[in-house]
Amino acid sequence: MFAVGLTGGIASGKSLAARILENLGAIRFSADEASRAVTGVNSPLVLEIARIFGPQALLPSGALNRVYLAKLIFTDGQARQRLEHLLHPAILRLLWAQMEACRYDFAADKIVVVEVPLLFEVHMEEWFHRTVAVFAPESLLLERIRAREMLSKEEAKLRLAAQWPVEQKAAHADYVLKNEGDIKEFHHAVLRLWDILRQEAQGQGRSFQTHRPQFIE
Repeated sequence: MFAVGLTGGIASGKSLAARILENLGAIRFSADEASRAVTGVNSPLVLEIARIFGPQALLPSGALNRVYLAKLIFTDGQARQRLEHLLHPAILRLLWAQMEACRYDFAADKIVVVEVPLLFEVHMEEWFHRTVAVFAPESLLLERIRAREMLSKEEAKLRLAAQWPVEQKAAHADYVLKNEGDIKEFHHAVLRLWDILRQEAQGQGRSFQTHRPQFIE
């Protein structure tokens, strides 16, 4: 298994990149999907979140009230840290188990892409042979967040502020996918990345280095 960690700012296009890579033949896992898996209705983790953050953290169905929690954690840094302290261990355990299964079940050159918004913030880079950051300037990210989430400019800024600046993520990555143009341009950039990753996966028995970061556009 050749493990690739994929990250980027909110609305950068990292999920789109992950889906394109999956369509090309990669196995894809996602921290967001892992989060939803470990926070199923009335799961022990969900009940613990409700105990700490109050009954308003749950919907009548017993599911997490994600809208309420999002408003809370993006305006209260201490609340965000408490929630992350609960969620992150469970999410990381599931992602690690998924990757371990791939190590046993697939060839050494099979590419596994794991989409993790906070990859560098939680120091996961050592999990991967290569890391990729999807990059777009903050001004463009703000526009996309506001359009997608129907948020004010101030609310969108708070969401971006909960992660590392996009330039900092890019500086820590092996490869940086630029997503500043249209979808066709971005798709071509992901195709170029795929070709690079395939070559590296096939040659992983050798020691290879990249100049960090290498931009792909």
